Parts: sequence; structure tokens; C-alpha cells
Amino acid sequence: MVFENICRIPGISGTFEVRFKNGRIENLIPIRNKDHDAETLMLTSGLFDIQFNGMLGYDLSAEGLTVDQVIEINSALERRGILRWCPTICSQTSEIVEQNLSIIREAIDGGLAANIHCIHLEGHYISSEEGYRGVHLPRFIRDPDPKEFDRWSRSFLTSDQWLCHIDSQTT
Repeated sequence: MVFENICRIPGISGTFEVRFKNGRIENLIPIRNKDHDAETLMLTSGLFDIQFNGMLGYDLSAEGLTVDQVIEINSALERRGILRWCPTICSQTSEIVEQNLSIIREAIDGGLAANIHCIHLEGHYISSEEGYRGVHLPRFIRDPDPKEFDRWSRSFLTSDQWLCHIDSQTT
């Protein structure tokens, strides 16, 4: 199926006819003597959200997160032009962090959340002092724990993805 639309491309003067075929750009054709208005679409590269906490009523840090929810979020982001994103798991119990990391990993491994670029763990080991912890609840803030971090890493990373390893035995 072929779709056509009119667009502007940032950094290039003029208006273009864009032809899509099977979800990909097939051709860009310059349109001469055509003024564009505010309704003309912009053709740009996909967006990258480096800290994404949730949407559609789903919280990536909450208990009860499912693989289907992660896949649904991935699809919704893609429809909105976000082609790369980093799920963020905010300060939470160690068990929920570990569980949600495993769920996100499963969604990626299933091939239905391929736009996930990396994981963003936020707040677990920050200062618990008022004014420094932002909105993070004090009950979830703790001193860095290499064994805990090692468990979290194993929940998300496969063995060939380890860039560094914290040796829990030496602490």
C-alpha cells in the first residue's frame, strides 16, 4: 500500500511529497511553487526519550507491571514518533526493581519492545537528606549495595551485555 503526504524537512527549503510504501519512505519529491501552511507536517528523525516513567496509566516503577504493558507503551511511543526510549525505574523496593527489570528484559527478548535503548535506574542510592532527594520517598533510599546492584544487573542484562562487573565478594 502506498501513502502520500506533503511535508517540510528541517534544514531544507521547500515542500516535498513523501511517498510511503510498507511503512517506509519510498520517495521524496520536491514540489515547486507550493506554499506550506501550519498544517503541513514536518519530516524529522525519530525522537529519543532518555527518561521515561510510564504512560497509558502504567508506571514502570510500580508493582504489577506486565510484559504486555511494556509492549503497549513501546507501540504507543512509536506511534508518537519516539523511536528510542529508556524505561526509568525510580526508587522502589529491591524486589520490585528486580521484578520490573526482568519484565522489561522479557519484552525486549520477545522482539516486541525493540525501541528500548537502555534502562534508567533513578534515585535508589541518592542522598536521603531533605532537599537533595527530590520526590523520592525516603523509605526507598539506601546506601549503595553492590550485591543488590549485581542482582538487578543480572535481571536485566544477558551475560554478553556486561560492560563492567561489580564483584560482590570483595565488599
